[in-house]
Amino acid sequence: MTAGSIEPKQDIVGMGYNFGWQSSSSFLTTKRSVQLQKAQAFLMTKQPVSLCTRLKQLGFTHGNRMKLYGEEFEVNGEPIVMGDSLVLVDAIEKKSGLLRRVRIPLPIVHMANGDRKAA
Repeated sequence: MTAGSIEPKQDIVGMGYNFGWQSSSSFLTTKRSVQLQKAQAFLMTKQPVSLCTRLKQLGFTHGNRMKLYGEEFEVNGEPIVMGDSLVLVDAIEKKSGLLRRVRIPLPIVHMANGDRKAA
């Protein structure tokens, strides 16, 4: 891309915001992008690895189809554990064919963690 050109940014479904469009020559830091950067620093310990394994057993594996947030998706990757309550998965939206990063609903994350309050 050339300086000053416009490139599409990926939006994250289920997190209440859309990154929209961004100029490649400038980057505006938002509160949410800072939160995502901090979450990316989260180390993969035994707990996130077992959470990821359990979510895969629940169907969040490549090729599976599911309906989340009123839209149909085909999972295109493994769950990405960003923190205790933030787990994302790359998926293709069936309606538009676009690759999205979808937040796995919190009750499903709690269920995968074995929390009793998930029921």
